[in-house]
Amino acid sequence: MALGGTCLFAEPQPGQLGALSQTPIYGPRLFTFDFSFLKRTKVTEKTNLEFRWEIFNLFNNANFNISDTDITSLSFGQVLSTVTQPRLMQVALRFNW
Repeated sequence: MALGGTCLFAEPQPGQLGALSQTPIYGPRLFTFDFSFLKRTKVTEKTNLEFRWEIFNLFNNANFNISDTDITSLSFGQVLSTVTQPRLMQVALRFNW
């Protein structure tokens, strides 16, 4: 019989404490890399125009959530979602005086 799934875990008896720590399962690493580009151009002596380009999750990494830890669930041990959003970009143009 292959080990895995719910055979490795068991609910403690009512009124008893389990043997595991509070967080026995750790999820995968979280990696995001954000990038921004800013350029200010003088228009007059007291005013300038600012161009800003921001990229969140530049390399578009999929950061997965921890697996389902409810041993009574049919999806126990499966990763069903991601933690972060996919790549997002925003551009802004601002006039400062």
